[in-house]
Amino acid sequence: MKTIKVKEIVPYDFIGSRFAGEKIRKVMEEAFQNGETVTLDFSGVECINQSFGDEILGIFTRAFGVNFIKERVKLENANEKVRGILNWVVKYSRKIHDFSEEHKVIVMRPDIVFSQKISSSEFSS
Repeated sequence: MKTIKVKEIVPYDFIGSRFAGEKIRKVMEEAFQNGETVTLDFSGVECINQSFGDEILGIFTRAFGVNFIKERVKLENANEKVRGILNWVVKYSRKIHDFSEEHKVIVMRPDIVFSQKISSSEFSS
């Protein structure tokens, strides 16, 4: 298990940028590639915004589903505000993931490459 102390990487009480989230996400990606689970320790963080939350949980939820988050990510010392925003991000991203699974649409970002191939015949009518 990898514990990530959020405030050591992003030393602010309020974390409100996608750039800050990207720093955390990259550490998470490395842990996941090594087969580890991740604990996000929010000690000293008072609040986050949706962009930060999307960068650390939304991207993974859209790519791999909500069960991936439930099984591989734990929160520690996250207050109600932080938990509320993260729960909203996961709930919203889950809808996108479920839609993409149902309709065989790949949801990705240019900086994250997922190895899922869909043949062109699946898109024909």
